[in-house]
Amino acid sequence: TRRCEGVAITEALLPRWVSVLAGMGILVLLGFQLGAKPFVDAVRSIGIVSALLALAITAGATWCCTHRWMLLADRLGVGVSAMPAFRAYYRAQFLNSTLPSGVLGEVDRAIHHGHSSNAMARGIRSVLWDRATGQIVLFGLVVLTIPALAPPVRNWMLWLLLATAVVVAVASLIRSKIVRAFWTEAKNVPGARGVWP
Repeated sequence: TRRCEGVAITEALLPRWVSVLAGMGILVLLGFQLGAKPFVDAVRSIGIVSALLALAITAGATWCCTHRWMLLADRLGVGVSAMPAFRAYYRAQFLNSTLPSGVLGEVDRAIHHGHSSNAMARGIRSVLWDRATGQIVLFGLVVLTIPALAPPVRNWMLWLLLATAVVVAVASLIRSKIVRAFWTEAKNVPGARGVWP
């Protein structure tokens, strides 16, 4: 909570444009210190059309992910509006791609949403459900590609699919209180009518 209070105090004392200018200033300083040649060479090798296309595809995919998170958060009673959710998603993607482990962006997003919604547990669970459903969609797309894979990889993927099915079957048979609560929430949050599609 001290960190959040510090952030709130900083945001109250400094307007948002100050932090934007500070970030831009750091980039300019790095450009002067390290030179812009590697960056310019990279942009030239990619091409402006490819860079703009990648930016548009990333923005579209991020918007779809944002919408998924908004639906799940609404089902948990900790709704988040579109633009703050979009910014949080972009920040999470940046943190995931630049920091080790690939999940620190989700940790940041979950804690920030938990604090901003005044419902820490549900805010964190909304991000957990978002991440889990995203992984399920990716897993489904991987399953669709199995027939196109080369035989050794196809065999490994089929074994992985079988192992996943066994784990899900065993988990559905366990009757502990935590597992029952999980399946109930799975039915009411991502499994609710109109959410999963």
